[in-house]
Amino acid sequence: MATAITASVLPSEWLISQRLDKFLESLENLGVFTTQDFKEVYEDDLTEIGMPPLQRRRFLAAAEKIPEPPPVQRAGNSAKELLARVDHLATLPNATSEASYDAVAISTAAEEVVQAASSMSKLALDPKQWLEDYRLDLFQVNFEGLGVRDIVDFTEVLDQDLVAMAMPRIQIRRFRLHAADIPPAGGSSYRLDLYAAECAAAVETSLGCHEWLRCLRLLGFESKFTTLGVRELRDYREFKEEDLVAMGMPLLQRRRFLMSASIAVPHLPESAEAAIAQAQNKSVVCSTPPQWLEALRLVPWIPEFDALGTVEIVDFKEILRSDLEASGTATWSPVLFHNPVRGSAMLKLCDDAGVKERLRVEGVTSGVR
Repeated sequence: MATAITASVLPSEWLISQRLDKFLESLENLGVFTTQDFKEVYEDDLTEIGMPPLQRRRFLAAAEKIPEPPPVQRAGNSAKELLARVDHLATLPNATSEASYDAVAISTAAEEVVQAASSMSKLALDPKQWLEDYRLDLFQVNFEGLGVRDIVDFTEVLDQDLVAMAMPRIQIRRFRLHAADIPPAGGSSYRLDLYAAECAAAVETSLGCHEWLRCLRLLGFESKFTTLGVRELRDYREFKEEDLVAMGMPLLQRRRFLMSASIAVPHLPESAEAAIAQAQNKSVVCSTPPQWLEALRLVPWIPEFDALGTVEIVDFKEILRSDLEASGTATWSPVLFHNPVRGSAMLKLCDDAGVKERLRVEGVTSGVR
């Protein structure tokens, strides 16, 4: 028979009391860490671990008698306070028509106020507190490594991320249940692809790089992008995942950045590919290093290349990363110059212009290094 159970009873003790202790290991693998976790075990889970019908009925009947976890307590009571104010408005005469406020309108407004206050309360939570509230704090370090910085970041976590951190089935279901209540970034979509599209629509090209990163909650990486040579919004499209890894960007932020850039940046006017294609088609025009650098949007570094001795376009084929690093220009980055798209364009421009290599420097190949 089921006995009264408190949260202090160990899962092993509870199973012994129900003559089900031989299933302890299987239930632990499902994610039973506390006695209250038994309430989240489904009959299909029990069937899967090989529990016979009699034992399943005994388990489920006893699990129903386990007390529910204490309700999550949030700081403040703003939603109820706002609702009380709205209710008070309903008793006041309308100053313009001397009639009472419409009851339906007041009720609707009150509900919206409560929902808004609830959303604000959740968004103000610390991710660590949110995990503790739902008994998921065991995975706090995993989520931090994944890139969770704000509670809204939980909405971007995929099932494959949870599996990769070895989160058991019960905790995955609990995480999904409560993460669905978190207001999404942008206010309307939990889907990362739709959120990226919303950011693309919200950011005007003229607003530039800062606003783009702010929209994507990536302002913490702004200085790194600047150091890596970003001067225009379209420059972001030239970054590959390995570049983002090298700058220390976690997985969630990399995923958000790459998807947003792939959706928005290709549609910007005068994209990197368009500029390069134009330069390739009219390569005879790019007969001098400054013209070539202008075609590839590298004008800010013309003085540095002049100092390196780039007199003709063919000289670019001899430039090494060490040359760029030794130039002493903190804002210069080899990443954009050695980007595969721009690098291949450089070689094609040299060939189309009919310029042949006249010098071979030891360690320099025909490819861009």
